[in-house]
Amino acid sequence: MKYGLTTESEIPLTCTRLNTIGHLECAMFCAIKSNSGCEAIEIRSELDCCLFSSDKMVKKENSVSSLIKYGGPLHFFTTNTYDYLPVFDAGISFVDNSSIVFEVKTCRGAHIALMTEQTDTGPLYEVVIGGEKNTKVIIRRGKFFPAVLSEWAPSLVDCDSYQAFKVQIDGGYIEVKHIESNKTYNWTDPNPLNVSYVAIASWWNATGEWKFNV
Repeated sequence: MKYGLTTESEIPLTCTRLNTIGHLECAMFCAIKSNSGCEAIEIRSELDCCLFSSDKMVKKENSVSSLIKYGGPLHFFTTNTYDYLPVFDAGISFVDNSSIVFEVKTCRGAHIALMTEQTDTGPLYEVVIGGEKNTKVIIRRGKFFPAVLSEWAPSLVDCDSYQAFKVQIDGGYIEVKHIESNKTYNWTDPNPLNVSYVAIASWWNATGEWKFNV
């Protein structure tokens, strides 16, 4: 059983428990069904959907795997465990797009998986911004595979402020752009993967806060 909170009363909601791939869809369903004008959704690691009538984001680092601001940019929180959080079920994917634009606040190692399947165990490209203690942009052809690109890029991410990036893919061409500096980093795969899905993660000892507009 899931629940929703409004400013006046508590309204029980029925929200089917989904697997990890579907938990964002589950939370959105709860938000739509409540019709309560709630502004924030908290998604707990046990996949319960909770709605809060609050004008601020709610974050509990030990229990929350992601956050969405209802009616605005999608907000996500990634833990310091190098576990990928799927975001394609929130409309962030390469199914109908050739690029994604996002902001991230982290001390190091913002990871973006560009996946061919709905899992990080299948074929994928792994883009790392702020890798090797925030000194490099890295591209791998698989999760924690050897780097196919490792380019010097000091201090691209920041512990205290959001930095904006664009990741574009065109066939085998992958480009990472730091929007403020207009600096780009790219690599071309001679045997391109057919990428559709997106997931995000943080490196060990560095949590991450993300914002996407969809």
